[in-house]
Amino acid sequence: MRDNIRSKGAHLAELWFHVAPGLESAISADGSMVMLEAGEAGLDLAVFGVDGYWRKEPGWVSVCYGEKEPAQICVYSANSAADQDLLTFLLPQREHANPSRIKPTSAKGGKAFRVTHDDGLDVVMIRRGDTGEEVETGRLISDALWTWMRFSGEEAESELEEFILLNARKLGLSGKTLFETANKVDYVVGHRINGQLLVETSESRIPVNG
Repeated sequence: MRDNIRSKGAHLAELWFHVAPGLESAISADGSMVMLEAGEAGLDLAVFGVDGYWRKEPGWVSVCYGEKEPAQICVYSANSAADQDLLTFLLPQREHANPSRIKPTSAKGGKAFRVTHDDGLDVVMIRRGDTGEEVETGRLISDALWTWMRFSGEEAESELEEFILLNARKLGLSGKTLFETANKVDYVVGHRINGQLLVETSESRIPVNG
């Protein structure tokens, strides 16, 4: 989730998350994440972009007209003196699974993040503004506004299984072009079937040898 903040002066930015009644919430020991729990499963919230802190407040949630129930509110607060993007990741935590973990990684032309989980590795890349430049991290390069890629293992050297591109013209992996069009398309979706990547765009559907 991306929140764009545009300001010419100093300001306090706050993201408010209203927790469903009955869910338990806790702030991690280092203050970087909120953990919501429902039995053995849960959802972690992590914010990147501006250094800030989480706090919890009592609040209310209404599920129908004329009724309300007490529920917790989790708030992320950060001070900033310029334009900022706040990126919130919501990471599902499945019952009996190892916890998903996220960390930022260096990238040219934007921001990149690695999410490790029992199903492998997800790489998320976000292009800087609307300049149209490419985002590059490791062996990956994309000119999409948003890029999501899933690999079969915990390292980007493992096999690419799925990807989604928004507002994109091309995607490259290890020096090989997986997808490229003359003009940008609204979306591109790729998934591996029987060893072959099948790519579907807002305008066409094509197989790719990747």
